[in-house]
Amino acid sequence: MENGDFITINYTGKLQDGTVFDTTHPDMAAKIGSKHSGPITICVGQGMLIPGLDQALVGKSGKFSVKVAPAQAFGSKDPKLLKIVPTQQLLGQKIQPYPGLRLNIDGEYGIVRTVSPGRTVVDFNHPLASQEVTYDVEIIGKVEDAKEQIKALLDPIGLPYESIDVKGHEATIKVPQVYPQPIMDVVQKRISQLTAIKTLNFEQGKEPHEHKHKPTE
Repeated sequence: MENGDFITINYTGKLQDGTVFDTTHPDMAAKIGSKHSGPITICVGQGMLIPGLDQALVGKSGKFSVKVAPAQAFGSKDPKLLKIVPTQQLLGQKIQPYPGLRLNIDGEYGIVRTVSPGRTVVDFNHPLASQEVTYDVEIIGKVEDAKEQIKALLDPIGLPYESIDVKGHEATIKVPQVYPQPIMDVVQKRISQLTAIKTLNFEQGKEPHEHKHKPTE
């Protein structure tokens, strides 16, 4: 495999004690609550996986395992990401804090580490920060179909689309509403750089928050 190749892979990520924290294998994924339910398609070298795993794909084929150090996995723990929250503030919001509780504070997810009557310490580091992890990987094959390549680029960014139509080096993506032009520009640039598509069109639906007003009597 080379940087820029679109490939389909299966993988299983494990901690040092053998605990599986992520996988694309459906049966195991259902047990651990993984978001995947089958092989995924990614573009090598485009940051769609953690750096250590992304880099390990280059030059590989078939099945292999790779150990990834914390710096190339989920980073090291940053003391600055340990935040103190007044316990009474949480109780006032009808939240009973306890160690291990996951909280969403101002749009950021953290885990409660310690609780006392006066303060609660919430850790906003990645749950796997400072841990070495191992991935068992199976490279199923390259993906040459432009439509599948476009889907692989759209799905991770969460941009909803209704259909993708490809004819030669031209593609039309139908989206349910009008999105800000800067977002469309980024999507268009990424697709044109990484695929053989030279012309990209968007069929956009309604403006967001469009309301129909009844005529006044």
